[in-house]
Amino acid sequence: MAQAIEARAPNRGTRIVSLIGRGHNGGDGLSASRLLATAGYEVAVYMLGERSVLRDEPALYAQMVERLGVPRHDVVNEPAWQALEAAVRRADWVIDALLGLGFQGSLRPEVERAIRLLKHLARAVLAVDIPSGLNADTGIPQPVAVRATLTVTFGWPKLGFFVNDGPQHVGEVIVSPMTYPPQLLAKAVPA
Repeated sequence: MAQAIEARAPNRGTRIVSLIGRGHNGGDGLSASRLLATAGYEVAVYMLGERSVLRDEPALYAQMVERLGVPRHDVVNEPAWQALEAAVRRADWVIDALLGLGFQGSLRPEVERAIRLLKHLARAVLAVDIPSGLNADTGIPQPVAVRATLTVTFGWPKLGFFVNDGPQHVGEVIVSPMTYPPQLLAKAVPA
């Protein structure tokens, strides 16, 4: 994810807002934020909810980001939402790390609000694995989904990228085998 942004925005002054959810997708966004901040990009992290809800790897990545001095904001009240809106307006890129592949059911109100904000204000969006709100199997927004400029997905493209509304939401797709051994993928796909 970090490499994809670096390739498209080589100016180290590029402003990046990472919009982080509570799960492992948020952890991936935090990891990319750490790498981009280390590379000299201007990164700010906005987390839906309080940081205390993070567990496992996402909590570790949040600690790393904080130790680097990356500004982190918990979006928990109206002033924080206004700050997020202003940051998205100024950002050159937004990392959508709200929801991942495991999302099922209805969007929480704060996630739907964040997705609508990105749809209306973001210049360029990198979606982590899948645009938040898009059903990975059907390509149908639930009921709204991020419209990504670029989606970096792991292992293989999801069926929902190609059907129904999926193609209008994923933008350019980069498939990263980084979380799956190439030998395993070769066995999973018939020749």
